[in-house]
Amino acid sequence: MSSKACKCGGTEIDIDRARGVSVCKKCAEVIEDTCIVNEAELTETSGGGIQVVGQWVSNDDLRGSSGGGGMMGFNARESRQITLQKARRGIMDIAGSMRMNQHCVDAAFKIYKMALDRGLSRGNKASHLLSACLYIICRTEGTQHILLDFCDHVDADISILARIYLRLARELCINVPHTDPSLLIPRYAAKLDFGDRTNAVSNTALRIVQRMKRDWLNIGRRSSGLCGSALLFAARMHNFNRTIQQIVDVVKISKATIIRRLQEFEVTPTAQLNLQEFDTIELEE
Repeated sequence: MSSKACKCGGTEIDIDRARGVSVCKKCAEVIEDTCIVNEAELTETSGGGIQVVGQWVSNDDLRGSSGGGGMMGFNARESRQITLQKARRGIMDIAGSMRMNQHCVDAAFKIYKMALDRGLSRGNKASHLLSACLYIICRTEGTQHILLDFCDHVDADISILARIYLRLARELCINVPHTDPSLLIPRYAAKLDFGDRTNAVSNTALRIVQRMKRDWLNIGRRSSGLCGSALLFAARMHNFNRTIQQIVDVVKISKATIIRRLQEFEVTPTAQLNLQEFDTIELEE
């Protein structure tokens, strides 16, 4: 552990003395790649004597080696490899738990490397950045994962992952189709006058969409229809009397679509729960 702090604000620094590398545990940024320890390590010789491990490095030696060549250049390359290895393991862990294939892992890792080269890893928690890289692949490949799935896995607020994901897509010039209900529902909810309960209603609607996905109700359905029906159901669970027409005016879909989505959802086990049960009972997939 080190007393140094990273630019992201993290203070937990992992020091690998064997490689001379310091890495921030929060964002995986390499803090220092030429750590020189001013402690003397002693070892016992075969004859019973004591000798110092390593050699003395003077200030002049340090100044003379500051050009970045030789061993320092090697350490920099090695530290980058350490960072990339940790990132790949992290991506594989997240992808494995969410049943994503190797192609998604490889593609997300390429995005991470581009983000690292552009300095986009700074200020972001490592798990959040890796999730955002994987989520971009989900959107470009058209998988059934939504942003809320990643939030649950890494225990992150949806607004944080959305911010990182949108920044990556913008800075790396990746054209991502924005069809995820997780990104649309908060915007629609803000237009339905729920007051200080807007976030609560929005979160319930997001969970409803997640349950719809488990029941395969999202297959072949437009995101706007799922959002509209989920918001109407969530509003009623929170005792807001919103009409179908009010939802139609905000989401810009037909009444018939809203009614069909509601009818499909009403026959699922989730629709039989009240708000308290919905928040506490986890139905099996």
